[in-house]
Amino acid sequence: MKNYMAILFALGFLSPAPAFARIGETPAQCEARYGKALPGSHGSESLCFTNGGFYKDGGYWIEVDFDQGKADSLKYSKLKMSESVIWYLLAANGGDKKWKEVGMHPIYWQTEDGELRAYPEGGTTLRVCTKQFDERLAAIETKEAERKAKEKKELPESLAEKTGEPITGAFGVTLGTRVDLSKYTKTNKLDSGEPMYGFIPKNPVNGLTEYYFLATPKTGIIYRVWAIGHCGSTPVCVNQQAVLVDILEKKYGPKDELSAMDKLSDEVWISRGHRGIVVKCRGIDGLQGITLELIYGDGDLQKQAENERIELEGKKVNGSGL
Repeated sequence: MKNYMAILFALGFLSPAPAFARIGETPAQCEARYGKALPGSHGSESLCFTNGGFYKDGGYWIEVDFDQGKADSLKYSKLKMSESVIWYLLAANGGDKKWKEVGMHPIYWQTEDGELRAYPEGGTTLRVCTKQFDERLAAIETKEAERKAKEKKELPESLAEKTGEPITGAFGVTLGTRVDLSKYTKTNKLDSGEPMYGFIPKNPVNGLTEYYFLATPKTGIIYRVWAIGHCGSTPVCVNQQAVLVDILEKKYGPKDELSAMDKLSDEVWISRGHRGIVVKCRGIDGLQGITLELIYGDGDLQKQAENERIELEGKKVNGSGL
């Protein structure tokens, strides 16, 4: 790892500045690097941690969580996180420890002694954390699941089963509908390359300006309806998100209880069997535009779409030499 860092510096991929916060550092050390934490720190609101910081430096946002006065989770965010920067951050946090890739979908990294982990998120973020950080999250998630099960058991049966209307779709598009994809234009795509087909919505929502659906690539069955609005800032997005969630809960029933890790993001879920609705704010103030996204999806049909994509892509591959 040390040799790899030296090569990166020699080739000009990296520069010593900015000096990023590292696992094990104190709030004082972070403040010495960046100054006082910026407004909007999630630390005081976290279920896991008593304090935390949210710093900005050199185009990066560095979110730090502290446990017993030392950083045990760092989230680095930038508009585009290059592979060279990721390896630099792994080396800076790992010291003499050696990192190895773990898993396939998605790939993440872990030191050989298992004490540190690193998780990439969407090509813009890398979270480096300790084993203890993950264990605390897992313990909290287990406790929340037990509490939720107990509360549901104690509710009258009529209330426990009350879920509101079924999730069928939105804006005039019904999940599970078969369509002729040749009649629609691919106006956008996901990071994975999946095409998004634009459509003119019925009864559009104020503030949501882009409307798409996703369909299984072979059979043309709609499995996701996606609406997007552009907000000026995260606070504006969060306010609009709250309005939508209130309307959705009145129609479909209460939102899901989120896990500890999910609560660190800006997503709200309403799940009903294999179908669900997600309302989320996406983006980073000062680095990329903030969008409000409303998504209706069918999990079973999404799995079908993935299987069809694998089948179609497999036909393009010459497997004779494998």
